[in-house]
Amino acid sequence: MHEFGFGKSQFFWSFVVATMIFGILSLEQGFSSLLGDSHHFENPMINYVVLGIASVFEGNALRVAFIQFKKPITEKGSKVRPSSIMSEFRNSKATSILTLVVEDTAALIGIGVAALGIFLTDITGNTVYDAVGSIVIGVILTSFAFFMAKENRGLLIGESIAPEYEKKSLIQ
Repeated sequence: MHEFGFGKSQFFWSFVVATMIFGILSLEQGFSSLLGDSHHFENPMINYVVLGIASVFEGNALRVAFIQFKKPITEKGSKVRPSSIMSEFRNSKATSILTLVVEDTAALIGIGVAALGIFLTDITGNTVYDAVGSIVIGVILTSFAFFMAKENRGLLIGESIAPEYEKKSLIQ
């Protein structure tokens, strides 16, 4: 029920569209290359160097973001495990850290996919691998954008109090 209208939801959907643009562009590029607009594949060494440099920067950024992300887990006395990480993702309101962890993870996965597509294209001479790599990267970016939208929706539009906090406030 929306007693006061949909107000902030327009900002949320603008955010979703903005975050999906890169995924859609990557999908478009991949499908365009796959369906006939073949592209010329030259010196792959430049691609490998750029991807290598990008992976160093993104890996370091992810390391720093993850150190910040896991602080609340360890402060609660919990061990950093997949279950505690997922719980922190669901309950954390530190959107900047969540965004960094998700974005850097997506970037590193995308870099790996791009490197594999370039490598397969390089050794086979078939640009289909590069095109499929672009499509996979588009799916990754779009998926991560939807994930971030889902995680941030309540913060942008508003959300009710979490059940565990509601019980605590009733007791006091």
